[in-house]
Amino acid sequence: MELYVVEADGDPRQFWIECKMSEIQNFNEEYFRISGYFGEYGPNMFAAAPKMYDALKVCLKAEKERRKKLKSGSPASTYTDDRIAKIEEAISSAEAV
Repeated sequence: MELYVVEADGDPRQFWIECKMSEIQNFNEEYFRISGYFGEYGPNMFAAAPKMYDALKVCLKAEKERRKKLKSGSPASTYTDDRIAKIEEAISSAEAV
């Protein structure tokens, strides 16, 4: 499901992030709408979060495959391990309940 940013009437600092009603198959499980005032990241960052989450999972898989080919203890493996840790941390944050 794709999320859309809608600017509130009358106040350019307030936005809604919502799903497109025509795309909903199961209203009780898929309906999404939030509103508020957004700080430095802006509403587009929040609306893009589902796509970024999916992209991070792809990146994590690729980094783990890359790690298998690197010599343990080499600078490249250290950098890869750091990237894997950061990606896993971000994914865990997104999945936290």
